[in-house]
Amino acid sequence: MKRNLTFLLGLFITAGLQFAAIQNLNAQAGTQGDGFVFQLDLGTEVLDIREGGDCGFGYATYGGEVTDVFCAAMAWAYDITPDSICCDTITMDLTGKIAIVRRGACNFSIKVYYAQQAGAIAVVILHHYADPTHTGCTISNMSGGTFADLVTIPSIFLGRQYGEMIDAAMQAGNTVSACFALPRTQDAAAAYHYSTPVAKVDTLHHLYISLINR
Repeated sequence: MKRNLTFLLGLFITAGLQFAAIQNLNAQAGTQGDGFVFQLDLGTEVLDIREGGDCGFGYATYGGEVTDVFCAAMAWAYDITPDSICCDTITMDLTGKIAIVRRGACNFSIKVYYAQQAGAIAVVILHHYADPTHTGCTISNMSGGTFADLVTIPSIFLGRQYGEMIDAAMQAGNTVSACFALPRTQDAAAAYHYSTPVAKVDTLHHLYISLINR
């Protein structure tokens, strides 16, 4: 029987192997190159935020990797001063939460470590307003410093645009949560059809899938 292939989606596999952790076997691998999507649920809409790019997130070179999907409520973290910059010990209970911390005054890894000690399972650090040349989407990747070798949880950096959205949602009384989600692919290839007339065969343009070799 003559079989005409109607369409088949090709998979373009991008190897995303990271070798930085090999340089220091005692250090955590960090959240760089983990290929996850940060899904921010503001209570009224859900935003999928990816690493880098236009209004994406910055990664940490220290701390834990994202090896499985997990979700949790988000909460502002305050240290003993009290301040959400969190350069001092955090005494509030952040058990099972994704802590929200502001940038400034000390190493990124100090902030994440104190949140981890308070029970947080991940940390989101929000950009400050100190540099007027920065936009709402300006991000930074986060290098380790003090306590970096003690951090075991993942952390990311978001531009102040998302900080404003998170704060507005919380001020409105919405429960804000987030997921560190790993993309999944289902039915990537379409089934072919029997005896389809050539005139009916068409090409699908601008349709692709990018996979990261984890």
